[in-house]
Amino acid sequence: MAELTHLNEASVVHNLHIRYEGDLIYTYSGLFLVAVNPYCQLPIYNNEYIAMYKNRLREDTKPHIFAVTDLAFRNMLDEKENQSILVTYVALMLWVVEGRVLIYR
Repeated sequence: MAELTHLNEASVVHNLHIRYEGDLIYTYSGLFLVAVNPYCQLPIYNNEYIAMYKNRLREDTKPHIFAVTDLAFRNMLDEKENQSILVTYVALMLWVVEGRVLIYR
């Protein structure tokens, strides 16, 4: 999302919607990983996916929670310091009404 031409609420929501439609529920926004609830099970939490992210740079893979956790684990081993991952939750409900997206928090 950091590469969006216009960084405003409408373009961010549009970008998330396009990614969501392609089952790409994870998106980076700067240092942050944004996740959208897919409301269904996706086959992206298995040993194959773990292997895809293990010891890889964030820039070399698609956004995924496994990239975040692998980086934290590698930093813990390299720096010999505790690491933490902050997880926050914002409930948003999106409705499309006559071509307009309405957001409620």
